[in-house]
Amino acid sequence: MSRTISAYLLCLTLFLLPGCTEPLRQSCFKYVDGIGGWTEDQTISLSLDLADNTQDNILNLSACASEDAQGEEITVYLTFVSPDGESYLDTASLRIEKTDASDFVKNGTEIQILWPYMKIGKLNKEGRWEILLDREKKDKPVYRKIRGMGVSVSR
Repeated sequence: MSRTISAYLLCLTLFLLPGCTEPLRQSCFKYVDGIGGWTEDQTISLSLDLADNTQDNILNLSACASEDAQGEEITVYLTFVSPDGESYLDTASLRIEKTDASDFVKNGTEIQILWPYMKIGKLNKEGRWEILLDREKKDKPVYRKIRGMGVSVSR
């Protein structure tokens, strides 16, 4: 796939699709409030409708950040809440650079980045999954450079 098409698809996934509460969503992105970036008291609440699939899919994490965040790393605490209310916890360390991403677009003063997070295949709990993203509580300047976070499913 050409770089231009790849960049277009990333932008479409992150920004042009309707809100996160739409039915049958395969991607969800939310901007953080305020000019101070992603503050330690902001939990980003997302949701995806996941159904059993015969093919493996990839769950991706995405971010929009200011260009001066390039090369830095963020720690994201993920809470997955299944349709029946069970919670699963995980932690991801995400480096904001091209080599760690499946898609990386520098657009003026912003970076849009997509990281492959995990393979998902046969699910024993289909339906709407809530995904809560929290950041580490350390006061690291990189979090002030994060403008939004999201999740998506791809093949």
